[in-house]
Amino acid sequence: MNQITKYYQWYDEENRLKKDNMHRVEYDTTIFYLNKIIKANHKILDIGAGTGAYSFYYASKGNRVIALDISSKNIDIMKNKLENLKDKVNLEIKVSDGRNLLDHRDNSFDIVLCMGPLYHIKNKDARLKCIKECLRVLKKDGKLIISYINKYAAFINKIASDNENINKTEVFNILENKHSEKDDCFVYTEPDELRNMLHSLEVEEIINIATDGIGHMMSKAINSYSEEEYQKWLSYHLNTCTKDILLGYSLHGLYICKKK
Repeated sequence: MNQITKYYQWYDEENRLKKDNMHRVEYDTTIFYLNKIIKANHKILDIGAGTGAYSFYYASKGNRVIALDISSKNIDIMKNKLENLKDKVNLEIKVSDGRNLLDHRDNSFDIVLCMGPLYHIKNKDARLKCIKECLRVLKKDGKLIISYINKYAAFINKIASDNENINKTEVFNILENKHSEKDDCFVYTEPDELRNMLHSLEVEEIINIATDGIGHMMSKAINSYSEEEYQKWLSYHLNTCTKDILLGYSLHGLYICKKK
């Protein structure tokens, strides 16, 4: 995990989802679908909360939220924001590893957001353990929301960013789920891979979403849009992002399921 904490020491996670139109698509899409299932007074566990984009949003809506992150920098940012809020919210912030939720009782949360851990946990057994922990603390009929980075879109992004990447073994490792010390701290998934992982568990799929769609391949155009143009693009995106045939082109995916 040292590789992950080092990464977030220099990365500007606080501004990631709002720095331009392309990144706004991911945030706006996530909020659009979460608002369909998260109601006031829900108890929410946000694992890998980053700097709290979703934790603060849902705490401000009257929910009780516990935000966990492995990065001390992200934790400090969240605590500082919480101290400076004018309106008090029910938000608790802790340093924690998503693979071990022993501080939390079985069947105690209405919603579990696992929207960071599967970006980084490379070992297959550890990924499964993380998901099982999420389900353990989730109430029956509670909703588990999992974010993942799509391996095919990530591969295209790497190739498009630098012509020389076509010659690099670590780039092709993305497609084979192979990870070496040379690779970055991210791990990549595909929609069916995640579905298959959850198939053996006591869950019912609700929806699988292409969170940012094709935006990463046309970011220059999307970032040039006026607010009115952006809303038109977002409308198109929201009308198409749940079509299975389009899941593979999205850089980020959002999988929502219910605990049986």
